[in-house]
Amino acid sequence: MEAAIPFVKKGFIVREDYWNGEVKSGQRLMVKHQMFKGNEYAFWLGCPEDDAVFELLVLDEKGNEISLDFNASQYFASARVNPPKTGTYTVIFSVSSKRAKSLYWALAYGYH
Repeated sequence: MEAAIPFVKKGFIVREDYWNGEVKSGQRLMVKHQMFKGNEYAFWLGCPEDDAVFELLVLDEKGNEISLDFNASQYFASARVNPPKTGTYTVIFSVSSKRAKSLYWALAYGYH
């Protein structure tokens, strides 16, 4: 949850629920998430591998990316989103490593 610290300092509320698991390196995963117009959201994707490369996108119902910004560091990535309308959005993500064939990951979110 180190990735959430800068967002919490800006007033974001971190939700207790999250997704996690183990995935083949480079395999894309997807979750659907309800978001509300007027709220700003942040998604944080983490992995303990020191050579992890992250992909994290948020798409609307037409498949258009709505992420405002994306940042990645050694162990985590974040994407910030301001949904244009209330609805169900798709979060697509992957974690890749040159050394590990499978990776543990966790995806959390917060809102402001």
